Amino acid sequence: MRHLSRSAGKRAITFLVMHVMFGVQASQEPLREPPVRASAGPSVSVTLTASNGSATVPGIGRIDGLYLYGASPQTPGLLPALWRVRAGQHVRLTLKNRLTCGLSAGEGRAPPDETNIHTHGLIVSPHTKNAQGRYGDFAFVIVESQAAGCTGTMASGHAGHMAMLPTEQGQAQYDIAVPADHPSGLYWYHPHVHSVSGAQVGGGMSGLITVGDIWDYAYLTCSLDPASPGHCGSAVTRQREAQARARTDLHHLMLKDLQLARGTTPGRWSYNPIFDPGLCDGSTTAPSQGFCDATDGSRRWLFTVNGQHLPRIDLGAGRGAVLRIANVSANVTHILRLRADRQGGTPLYLPFQVMAVDGVAKSTATQRPATSRQVLMMPASRAELYVSAATLCKDLAAHGAAQLCSSGPLHLVLEQKGLAQPDADTWPPMDLATLQVATGAGDFADEVLNIAATRPDTAAPPAPASALVRSAAATAPACDDGSTPTTLDAAAGQYRLIALKNGACINGTAGGCDPATAPEVFGMVTEGPRTWSGAPGDVVPTQPYSEFAHDRVDMCVGAPIGTHDYAESWVIANQSGELHNFHVHQSKFEVLATSRGAAPDVAALPPTKEGAFHDTYPIDPGGWIKLRIRFDRPEQVGRFVYHCHILEHEDKGMMSVIQVVDTTH
Repeated sequence: MRHLSRSAGKRAITFLVMHVMFGVQASQEPLREPPVRASAGPSVSVTLTASNGSATVPGIGRIDGLYLYGASPQTPGLLPALWRVRAGQHVRLTLKNRLTCGLSAGEGRAPPDETNIHTHGLIVSPHTKNAQGRYGDFAFVIVESQAAGCTGTMASGHAGHMAMLPTEQGQAQYDIAVPADHPSGLYWYHPHVHSVSGAQVGGGMSGLITVGDIWDYAYLTCSLDPASPGHCGSAVTRQREAQARARTDLHHLMLKDLQLARGTTPGRWSYNPIFDPGLCDGSTTAPSQGFCDATDGSRRWLFTVNGQHLPRIDLGAGRGAVLRIANVSANVTHILRLRADRQGGTPLYLPFQVMAVDGVAKSTATQRPATSRQVLMMPASRAELYVSAATLCKDLAAHGAAQLCSSGPLHLVLEQKGLAQPDADTWPPMDLATLQVATGAGDFADEVLNIAATRPDTAAPPAPASALVRSAAATAPACDDGSTPTTLDAAAGQYRLIALKNGACINGTAGGCDPATAPEVFGMVTEGPRTWSGAPGDVVPTQPYSEFAHDRVDMCVGAPIGTHDYAESWVIANQSGELHNFHVHQSKFEVLATSRGAAPDVAALPPTKEGAFHDTYPIDPGGWIKLRIRFDRPEQVGRFVYHCHILEHEDKGMMSVIQVVDTTH
């Protein structure tokens, strides 16, 4: 049985499928929606308490030692509050740290008792503590625990450079100002302390954020927005649209897995923060269980949806459903598919409509709806999918399986397909949730949602090179480490290279590094400005890789903020033998080109489309992506990070610091 991977083996790559099950009883527990924090006023007030606690999962038992968010230490849970905010509102957050001190994170890492928070995907300011004593989305602050027995000696367990980070005793105040023009969509929050984020997220600390409403960018028959080309022109059409919306259900799904150790008392488990992708090698657990066990029975890998074991989702006759899905796992990757099995026949993969990815809506104004039979979701990805009884039944009928809809309700299962690969980790097959679809009258109504695209950049095209050079010539402050800001000349083909690599010896074998015994190291290197030539060397770095350091600015960007004319080209190269994903804070980026490299057999990358924006994107082993990223908003000024969002990789060094300074001041 394989335990923690020390090679360039593939990480947890799994499939999700909707699977018609014959003779399988659905869970009796309906899918629970998260509690909501919202306000009609100018700000949403939230109090989060981070603590180690227990949660009971029906069908599994009580799980101790989890890392949980709650309104207080007495109210922790695996389904923390969803923050429902509107563009233009503030989130006034009090984050209290009551985590138990001295617990082990494994692998020689610091005890995971310091924390903070990051609002993933939001284009908001990363400012440090302001005059009111509140932070923005600042990933560098450390909130020390105020639990009993904690001494406040954060630096004793961390590298020296982390001891220089700003610290708060017991709690921190945040003011997350959501811009008035922020795109509506699905986002999430989680801790971001380097070296321990994986243990905390993997133990349950994550929750959802929504900005606006799905109807800000979607409609069924006509738009209620007077500015939309497809707007409702009369009271009758507006009423028809309102009735169609009333037939559309909304579900939020948080995909969260937990690795557990069996307790001495039946039905008692404890969270194991040391992630083991080979935990279930050799397991014969039936896929309908929603979990798998180690061969000796001492450990369990549990896959939950909204903190539940095999919850049930109901879809009524003539109704549609929007599934707002977030992969809030620390390390596990999913590929979503809708699968229907026919008794004695070939399985069918059913279509769903992709409404939005990473909080960016997919327009239907100039192209057909973005329908797909699978969607790749690496850690931190979000996908908003629309399904309807009508679409499912029509597709089944087109493939000669109409009897599945005519013989009564469809009993579907949201299933994770297992994967066994030679010389790599084995990932277990898993049922995640049941979907019960009622069929009957009205099945063939409201099949497609119309989507009005949301663009995180509404700026004009980049200015001529001469204008950029003039902007760069302006006197600009240095970055925090004293480095000089650089501004790229897009017309001359300038770009920045960011390369990712991992292994026992990321910079060769100098010094006697033995790959067979040395711990795996994850590093990045950033170079530029460089000039694109189209040669293979364009994606190969010339400088050594390095692990993350808070006090080093790896990319110092000078940008003419507010002029709406500055964008950069970056090339992200995966120089390792496994799949990684790239995430940058405070920004969205547009993928212009990809080079597949040695793609895993199961990894279907998202299509590259002009105007498709992301905040997280996969990169094949040996492959690269070329992206365009704008720096033109005041929310981007400051110091933040970019990294691989497989948190085992981030915690072990695959992260770098970017600082944006405004060259117009």
